[in-house]
Amino acid sequence: MADLFTQALSPQVINAAWKHLRTEKTVWRPGLNRWDMENDLVLHILTLVDELRSGRYRPAPLRQFTITKGDGKQRVLSALSLRDKLAQRAVLTVLEPIGEQLFCNDSYGYRAGRSIEMAFYRAKERIVCGLPWLVDADIRSFFDTIP
Repeated sequence: MADLFTQALSPQVINAAWKHLRTEKTVWRPGLNRWDMENDLVLHILTLVDELRSGRYRPAPLRQFTITKGDGKQRVLSALSLRDKLAQRAVLTVLEPIGEQLFCNDSYGYRAGRSIEMAFYRAKERIVCGLPWLVDADIRSFFDTIP
């Protein structure tokens, strides 16, 4: 496990994670926007890596805002700071290839390189092969129930 964490904090992975996120418009952390952070980009990223490595890292409070859903109801969303997204993206970069080897090949939700169209065509293939059952499981408003 320590080896995976070391990989996640390597300059190559941190750089790839930053490239993935650098166009995001969210704040680096409360009180410091992304554009001001970029004036001292290396310092801020190295500080984050040091905090992660030393165990001093603490995620920032989530930024919350409300949106109106299609049915007119309100939904509260929570957003990570860019700093926290960078930490998560670095870990994801290392763990995702490991997880992909374990996931069911017919699973399409929230997976890189997979789409709703691919899921649709896979379902069609299954029907043609004589497997007419499709199970779609979703827990209504699940994320609204997490404190």
